Amino acid sequence: MNPDRRMGALETIEPISTADPPPAAATRPIRVLHCIHALSGGGAERQLALLLGASLAHGMTAAVCCLVPGDRPMPGVTVYSRPRRHRYDPVAFALVRDAVEHFRPDLLHAWLPPSTTIPAMLVGRAKGVPVVFSYRTAMRFRRPLTVAEFATAAACVAGVVANSPAGNASRWYQALFWCKRGAVIPNAVRIPPEQRKQSYRQRGDGPLRLLFVGRLTAAKNWPCLIRALPLIDGRIDWRLEICGDGEDRVAAERFAASLALADRVRFLGARDDAIQLMRRADILLLPSLWEGMPNALVEGFAVGVPCIASDIPAHRWLAAGVDCLAYFDPGSPASLADAIATVADRYGAAVTRTVAARAIAHGLDVDSMARRYLGYYHLLLGPGTA
Repeated sequence: MNPDRRMGALETIEPISTADPPPAAATRPIRVLHCIHALSGGGAERQLALLLGASLAHGMTAAVCCLVPGDRPMPGVTVYSRPRRHRYDPVAFALVRDAVEHFRPDLLHAWLPPSTTIPAMLVGRAKGVPVVFSYRTAMRFRRPLTVAEFATAAACVAGVVANSPAGNASRWYQALFWCKRGAVIPNAVRIPPEQRKQSYRQRGDGPLRLLFVGRLTAAKNWPCLIRALPLIDGRIDWRLEICGDGEDRVAAERFAASLALADRVRFLGARDDAIQLMRRADILLLPSLWEGMPNALVEGFAVGVPCIASDIPAHRWLAAGVDCLAYFDPGSPASLADAIATVADRYGAAVTRTVAARAIAHGLDVDSMARRYLGYYHLLLGPGTA
């Protein structure tokens, strides 16, 4: 692939092969072993669950190798699991080895985190199984283990799949993407029509219902969000719900209390009903400093809730130049406060923008994602996979 190529609108993003995968009658389903730490959790786990659910219908027989299987049913999917006895227990190596020997995959897909991807890549290389490595965030060398993961990927993998443009990553990760025949396959969203937002606020409906969905970490820029709230006092009557957990939750709760906001900011913790929270919200707030594929924004688009997002490459990329949300400077609480006030004052215009937002989400369906993965797997395995 030409390293000067840049990703444009979402409809142009395809696996690097322009050929269609072989017809189902010509090959048996590709056997793919997915390796991930857990089957429940954040965006990567949800995306893998969607892919697993669509795999068999799109010519893939799937199995999962994980340390924390969770309680989500996986019809037709073999799950290999073994509990870790302590943090540095090397059980992942034996688990992946046994899964490879039993399942006999054509291809191994390493998702995250490094404690799982490194054993998966090394075992795949040792067993002669092609390995795909996933970029699930704006890849950077943020801790020592990511350096080891990068070096292992450089030595062991056949391909790289990113869920957002590789240009969001560091130069070293960009180079790995191009050298390993990288492809961008955006995350999918599945929101049934009955779960989409059906009604919007009217004048006199009470406090403006604000919502944040995501992990409470530095990347999500929660201090900017909380600092913006006092700046809209006197302009808007508001309430904020924060759906998510993370290492910064206690600090965020204390910070909100220090600004006398505790009675109007509700910390809900991790929830399974984020879509329902979006349906009843008036505005979804996405203040991140950086993102890979912004899953909460995709879900907000699909639900049809007006969105205010930080002006960062990931959000601009997802919007693809379409007027479908409001932006603010992620380094400025005043900019976020002004954006909230503007959307509240011109709420009808914000509702109109949700039509374009839903059209973007419609193009990110699960079947399209599964077809893209199938095409890329065929590309790496070569013709005549059988």
